[in-house]
Amino acid sequence: MPVGLAVLAAAVVGMRLPADAAHGADAEVHALDVVVSDAMALPGGDPCAAADYAGTFFDGATVTLLDPSGTPLAEAGLTGAPRASDSGCRWEVTLDGVPERPGYVLRVTSGATAYTFTYDAVELASREWSVWVSVVS
Repeated sequence: MPVGLAVLAAAVVGMRLPADAAHGADAEVHALDVVVSDAMALPGGDPCAAADYAGTFFDGATVTLLDPSGTPLAEAGLTGAPRASDSGCRWEVTLDGVPERPGYVLRVTSGATAYTFTYDAVELASREWSVWVSVVS
């Protein structure tokens, strides 16, 4: 059965914290809230039972944010049963402590399958740190 994936990433601009010397003493730090949604699940009934997702792309999937050089900045795994929504089933994770960088790579990975999306800081700022990506696995 084909499984679709939609990732909604909405970042909440965080507080100013000291950063490492390479990126400035007063760089901004963000918390990135990520919603991962199975775009193929239909609303209604109980399509979001954890047992329905055992062995699928979502079972053990990881959401990772990297800088353009590939250095991981934050990571979280999808755990537990998804919640039903108007857009199908969804999981929510928060990536804390995301430092300011000129660009970002959002990667959703499960097993040998990975989907990668790139953004520059200007684009994310213009979107108020909110992105939506879709993949089909």
